[in-house]
Amino acid sequence: MNIDKLKSVISGRGGVAVPNRFRVIVLPPPAALSKIKSDKGDQITRDLEILCENCTLPGRQITTVDYQLLQQSYKIPSGFSTDEVSFSFILTNDYFAKKIFEAWAESAVDFVNYKAKYMSQYAGHIEIHQLTKGLGADGKDKSIYSVRLDNAFPTSLAAVTLDNSAENTVQKFTVTMAYENFTILS
Repeated sequence: MNIDKLKSVISGRGGVAVPNRFRVIVLPPPAALSKIKSDKGDQITRDLEILCENCTLPGRQITTVDYQLLQQSYKIPSGFSTDEVSFSFILTNDYFAKKIFEAWAESAVDFVNYKAKYMSQYAGHIEIHQLTKGLGADGKDKSIYSVRLDNAFPTSLAAVTLDNSAENTVQKFTVTMAYENFTILS
C-alpha cells in the first residue's frame, strides 16, 4: 500500500466522512404530538435535532435458507431484516426529549389497558443525514448520505441514571427505534 495512492483515492472521493457531522429530523405521529400541548411540531423537530448527541445509521441483513443439491448444501437469500436504530439525546431541565418519546411510546401501546394500537396511530418517520462540511452550493453543510426510517416507533426507552458523583456531567436519554423499512434518500 502506497500512502500517495491512499491520499489520491481519499481526495478524489471528496475526503473522509466524519462521524460528528450529522442531522436528525424526527417526525413523531400526530397522536404523540397531541400529548405535548406546549410545543408545535416544527419546534419539536428542531429542538430534537439540536439535542441529538448521537445516533446509528440502520443496517440490513440478508436472511438465508439452506438449499441442498445432491451432496452439497449452500445458502440462498430468502429476505432481509433490519436493525433497530438508537438515538441519544441531551436532557434539558424539562425532560423534553424523554417526554416526547414517552408520548410516542404511549401512542403505540396503552400502558393502562395493556392494548397495542394501530400502526396509523403510532408510526412516524425519522431522517438521518450524514453531512460533510461546507460543500453545498451555499457553503453550508451538504448531505452525503441520507436515510428515512419509514413507520418508525420507539421500542426501548432507556432508564435514566441519577448519580450523586456525576456533578459535572450532562444528563442523557437513549431511545431505540424500530421501523418497517428504511429508504435511502441520497
